[in-house]
Amino acid sequence: MHLGETDIMVSRRDGVSVPADAAATSDDEAVRRALAEAFMADLNGLDATNARRVHFVDLQRGRYSVVLVCQSIELPLSTYYAVKKRQRAPSSRAERDRVLHEAIAEIWLESDKKYGVRKVWKELKSRDFIVARCTVERLMRNSGMRGSTRARYSAEDVES
Repeated sequence: MHLGETDIMVSRRDGVSVPADAAATSDDEAVRRALAEAFMADLNGLDATNARRVHFVDLQRGRYSVVLVCQSIELPLSTYYAVKKRQRAPSSRAERDRVLHEAIAEIWLESDKKYGVRKVWKELKSRDFIVARCTVERLMRNSGMRGSTRARYSAEDVES
């Protein structure tokens, strides 16, 4: 069974168990409790991250209001909508990073993985990219791209 696909039952004040969506209009507190219990049961011991909370809200939003589900699983409404906005369209920085990463990877591979940050940055400038060196450094570091280094010799390695 997947997250949010359980049938949520609510015990009414008269002791009768009914599906939570039928009880939603009569007893919101019981519905909130039932939703919270269903969410915790569906986690199966995993951490309750915002991504999992948003996924649960998305699964339940056909039956319940977003506000009710968010309140029941203690997810701020602003957080829910912020995550949904990021899912719809990446930020301008993320989009620029994607374009830069492609260019950086191309330059790095053309150099047979020898160029470091400084040379990649200079090559980007020659290709009319306006980018800070620290941005190139961050993108290369996050992707695991490193320039090659010269062999280092110690005084014992050199024969006189």
